[in-house]
Amino acid sequence: MGWATYGAIRLAWADRLAHSDSEAQVREGLRMAPDNAGYWLHWADLEQARGETGGLGIERASEADPYEAEVWIRAGLQAETDGNFVQAEQRLLRGAKQSLQYEPRWTLANYYYRRNDPEHFWPWAKSALEWSYGDRGLLFDLCWKMKPDADVILERAIPDRANVLRDYLAYLLRENRSDAALGVAGKLEGQASNQDRDLLLNYADRMLDQRRWQAALSAWNALCLRKVVHYSPLDASRGPILTNGAFTGPPLNSGFDWRLPEVKGVAAVYNDAPPSLRFDFSGNQPENCTVVYQLVPAVSGKRYALRFEYRTEGIEPETGLQWMVRDGATGAEILTPPLNLSSDSWTQGGLAFAVPQGVQATAVTLIYRRQPGTVRIEGTAWLRNVGMELLP
Repeated sequence: MGWATYGAIRLAWADRLAHSDSEAQVREGLRMAPDNAGYWLHWADLEQARGETGGLGIERASEADPYEAEVWIRAGLQAETDGNFVQAEQRLLRGAKQSLQYEPRWTLANYYYRRNDPEHFWPWAKSALEWSYGDRGLLFDLCWKMKPDADVILERAIPDRANVLRDYLAYLLRENRSDAALGVAGKLEGQASNQDRDLLLNYADRMLDQRRWQAALSAWNALCLRKVVHYSPLDASRGPILTNGAFTGPPLNSGFDWRLPEVKGVAAVYNDAPPSLRFDFSGNQPENCTVVYQLVPAVSGKRYALRFEYRTEGIEPETGLQWMVRDGATGAEILTPPLNLSSDSWTQGGLAFAVPQGVQATAVTLIYRRQPGTVRIEGTAWLRNVGMELLP
C-alpha cells in the first residue's frame, strides 16, 4: 500500500509539473513520466511558443503513444507547415484511422480545403458531419467556401440525419440562403419530429414571406401529417382548406394557422370552453385595422365560400366590423359582398368569392374599417366555427 501511495503521489506531482508553463518544470515532469504523450505535446506547445517547430515534442509523443489520434493530427499539421504534404496527408489519415471521432475528420476536411482538393474534401466533410456534435456552423462555412453550390453540398457533404439536417437548415435560414434551404427542408420534412416543429414553422414563415406558397405548404403539411402540429393537412382543391376553424387550440401565429396582430385598442383572447376567439374593442383602436387573419392556399380561378359563426355585444350594425379576402401576395382586395357583423346572439354568416387568375394563396381577414358617419366601435365580438369550401 505504501508503494501504491507513493506511486500515485509521484504521478500526480509529475502531472502538475508537466502541465506547467515553466520549461524546467515540464522537463522534470517528463523525466518522471517519459511515456506520457500528452506531456510531450505540451512540450511541443512550449517549443512553438518560443518560435521553434515543436517537432521534438511531437516526435516523442508519437513514440510514446502511436495509437493516440491527437498525436498524429499534430504531426500531420507540423508536416504541412514544413511543406511535406505527402507526409502530412499520411499522418492525418493515420489519426483518422486511430479515432472515429470528429476532430481528425474535421482536420482532414480543412487540410484538403487548403490543398484545394475537392475530391478528397467532400468525403471527409461528410464523415466529419456524421460524427459531429455541438455547433456545426464552421464546417458548413467550409463547405460553402469550397464550392458555393447548394446541390453539390447537399449531395456530397450533408448526411441524411435529422440532427445534421436540422442544424443545416437553421444555418441556411440564418445566412438568408432560401434557395438552398428548399432541398434541405424537403429531406427534413420526411422525418420531422417534435424537435423540428419550431424550425420548420420558422422555415414555412420565411417561405410565406417570400411568396413561395408550395414550399411553405409542404413544410406545414409535413408537420400535420406527422402529428407534430395537430391539424389536418391542407388541400386547396379538395379540402380541408382552412386551419383551426373550430379553434380547438390557441392560434400558433405561424404557418397556415390564425395570426393575431398586435393592435392598440384591440384585445384578442382565446377561449377554450367553448372554443372561440374574443375581441374587445376599446374605442381607441385605429380606424382601419386587421383583427385576425389566416393565409389560405387557393386554386386560381376557383370560387370558395367562407362560413362562420359570430356574436357581438355593444357593436351597432353597419359600423365596420367585416370580413375581407386579399391576394396573399400583393394584399390586393378580392371582391366580396359587403357584410358588417353585428348580432346580440350567435349567428351564422357567410360570403363567397372568386380567386383571380394567378393567385395561389389568399389572406382571409377579419378587419375593422370605420364607416362614414360612425364613431369607432367600443364593444366585444366572438368568433367560432370558421370554415371554407370549394364551390362547384
